[in-house]
Amino acid sequence: MDENIKKHNIIERKIKYDIVMKNTLRKQLTGEIRKVVVWAEQLKTAVSRRKRKRYVKNIERYVPIITKNKKIVLDLINKLETRITTELKYSEKEIADLKQNYKKEYDEMLAARKVLIKAKQGTLSEKEIEEIAGLSIADMVTENENPGDEGKKKVVIPKEVLLAKARKKLNKEAKDVQKVEKEIDSEEKDTVIFKNEIKRMIFEREILS
Repeated sequence: MDENIKKHNIIERKIKYDIVMKNTLRKQLTGEIRKVVVWAEQLKTAVSRRKRKRYVKNIERYVPIITKNKKIVLDLINKLETRITTELKYSEKEIADLKQNYKKEYDEMLAARKVLIKAKQGTLSEKEIEEIAGLSIADMVTENENPGDEGKKKVVIPKEVLLAKARKKLNKEAKDVQKVEKEIDSEEKDTVIFKNEIKRMIFEREILS
């Protein structure tokens, strides 16, 4: 895998981790606010002085915690929004680059498949034989010893070897195509996740501000 893609994937994983952390803190904050709201409602109707005192004490204890956690969550939202927006711009370019790379890899796979077919049929050109074997024709021929064929040469690399090498090349190209397909699918899914998260954070900011 390309080093830039590896680095990019690390950044994406870190953003996803921070999104989970932000959502966990936000849920915790929501629960704390809900408790204070309930205590405030109970305080309005409480007749017992002891209960009123307990509700007031609970509210006073939770308000500083809520204030602190609100700031933490809002800071996370602001930082994540910037990082995700930057990431989305990069992802759009990366998806375009990956799709272009996919076409190249797919064309190479088709070419490798055609070469394998020709290897099976025994119709490979000298150039194709050289590419498969990794040797020049000059290094693969010997004088033909058949009577009447004096001066002629024959390729000494067995057909089975050419077939095996051609099949190995096709398998490699097919795997490369699958890798690019998987990366495109992953990037497109992440793009949807990040776009939805941007929408959620806009709502969260309005609620918490």
